[in-house]
Amino acid sequence: MPAFHPPLAHTSHVPIPTTSSHPYVQLNFFATFADEEDTAGSWELWTDLPKLDDQGNIITQPGEWRAAQFQPYLSPTPHSNGHAHTNGDLTTPVVHVKAFEGYPSAPHNPKTFYLSIVVPASIGQESSYTYRHVTPSGETHWLGGMGGNGFIKLDGRETEAQSEGPRAGAWSDAIDRVDDIGWHGIAVELQKSKGAIRPVITTLPSSSQLSAQLALLTATQPLHSSTFSNPTATPTPILPSAAIQHLSIAGGSFPFDVSPFSPVPSATDELFYGLTTGSSSVEALTAAFKAAKAKQERFHLAEVSGSKEAIAAIFMSSHGQTQLEQDFLIIHAPSLASPVDINITLPCDTIDSVPIALLANSSNSIAYLSQFDSKTGNRKIHLHLDQGSIAEVIQLAEFIELRGSGGDDPVWICAPDAINVEFGEEEISQPEFTATSAPISAYTEVTPVKIRDEEVENTSKPLLVTEDHAPSSHDERSSIPPPPQPSHGWWLFRFIGRFFVNIWELLLWPFRSNPAITEGSQQNDQGGTDQEDTATDLPANERTPLLSSQNMSRETSSSSTAFDPLATPFSVTELKPKYPTDGSVTPVGHQPSPNLNELPTINSVRIRSYAQMTFTHLPPFRFVLPPNSVDITSRLRFTVKEKAAMQWEEVEPHFKVQEDLTKCQELIVQGRNGTGGTDWEVQVDRI
Repeated sequence: MPAFHPPLAHTSHVPIPTTSSHPYVQLNFFATFADEEDTAGSWELWTDLPKLDDQGNIITQPGEWRAAQFQPYLSPTPHSNGHAHTNGDLTTPVVHVKAFEGYPSAPHNPKTFYLSIVVPASIGQESSYTYRHVTPSGETHWLGGMGGNGFIKLDGRETEAQSEGPRAGAWSDAIDRVDDIGWHGIAVELQKSKGAIRPVITTLPSSSQLSAQLALLTATQPLHSSTFSNPTATPTPILPSAAIQHLSIAGGSFPFDVSPFSPVPSATDELFYGLTTGSSSVEALTAAFKAAKAKQERFHLAEVSGSKEAIAAIFMSSHGQTQLEQDFLIIHAPSLASPVDINITLPCDTIDSVPIALLANSSNSIAYLSQFDSKTGNRKIHLHLDQGSIAEVIQLAEFIELRGSGGDDPVWICAPDAINVEFGEEEISQPEFTATSAPISAYTEVTPVKIRDEEVENTSKPLLVTEDHAPSSHDERSSIPPPPQPSHGWWLFRFIGRFFVNIWELLLWPFRSNPAITEGSQQNDQGGTDQEDTATDLPANERTPLLSSQNMSRETSSSSTAFDPLATPFSVTELKPKYPTDGSVTPVGHQPSPNLNELPTINSVRIRSYAQMTFTHLPPFRFVLPPNSVDITSRLRFTVKEKAAMQWEEVEPHFKVQEDLTKCQELIVQGRNGTGGTDWEVQVDRI
């Protein structure tokens, strides 16, 4: 005999709000059968409820009894809108996430028949009902005895206020209410893999005991436990649906234990939960995180866009005292009706602004992420999710930069399995450089110049004169004999001496004077002396340095290299003053423009970038390069050794074939001559 809902000999009160705008109310009847129970024949409701046509008109007489037949209940097929794309650049590489194989399904529900009847929402209406079974041979069996009918009353009272939103709090306060529900889902464990702590997805219930950090569970309530009555605006019945509940349980600082064949943990004060009925799993997870906010800092919800499906994205950081911090992204969707594309935003304060390799457990290829949102400064991960149940862990492995010397491009490389990465730069020794220039054999004193508004007539003698351009015999000059070849260490003494000379000149600078020359002032030539004064017409904003004495005719600035007492003759070059004073004109004579090929070359330092990775597992070791990076291996050198060993061994990496040019290039490094230890080091040099 099936179990009927509502039962016989029972009065069901149907609340009809006085302010309701719905003219009808739908009543749902159910009959549940045991697994091996015979359902042959016709199972019927015998009642005096009014019958309506498609326009909502009553077509039965008041008090007229009639039969209505139950139908087997078939779960509705989720509506699929096809493949939904995100509103973004479809050329951006995406991570393909496959459906989770072996995701637990809902417990088997009993075989259920249903019947829905729509009646006018008339306050005060009362009706009766009973059940009967008509066998395949035509026999009728009444299931209710004399006076055992059920009653339905449409009351004018308000419906009881129902709490909106999810429930959350300490798990010890809710376990008694939800322990007997058929929960199923996944647990997130932290397990040590290749020497690092990584999140691992495990199904619930499990045949073994688990030590989890997070549990994401789903349960489908029995169909007969759904609401008996629902206000409706149409006279056509709507297929009833079972309410779906979502339960999220988050631990505090320590993991919680889940017993074998049990989907939920035992009650402890360190656990927090979020529970929803009829809403999404994301709301339940959000409520659990809020309840455990004071004691939960490992997981953080991420922003998901591009789809209306309930998809949870969780950031998790795993690190230890001596281990490199690693970031992971956990994707969970209990059931997707169709494939979807979504975007997940990476906050700029969560992940460093370096390229990232995206390693998904269900994908054989590694995606590359480097783009930034120009408006927000954040990056977005594009995911393609298959139809079905999704439970995926994606590692977010950061690249490190190996800089090149000078204008060489940097090389980016990633070691997703390394527990520690140390990188640095070293200076490469190179031969010392000695600047070359033409030796100076003579010096000619500088004479003042005449400056006009329209043209400049330079009548001074050259500042620097070589043997090929020697002045006449009546000019005063002093000869400088050619010096001996400087030694390689001379540049250091010259640098130190020049440093102190510059400091001395800087200290004397405030005590120097610069006489002003009034506009239109002239100086006449005076005979009988060795000095020549040239009349000068200057604009109001120009000044000329005082050159009236022989002692002042030479350059006094520390920027002059022609008469640096600490400079070797081979380092002296015909240069213009390095620091001209504001508004002043420095007479330079008729010296030619300096030859850039003869200027001293600034000393440059070449560097060698390297990165040293530590692994706690046996070879081989995995490395990741950006897309289209096969040609850069000639600029990298790989050496490997067991950590306890003293000698490094150079090895040649092996490339894995990657046909998709938008995916990262993966290479494998083997280690040889090991003693069986699990601690290894690999050094990558930029050459």
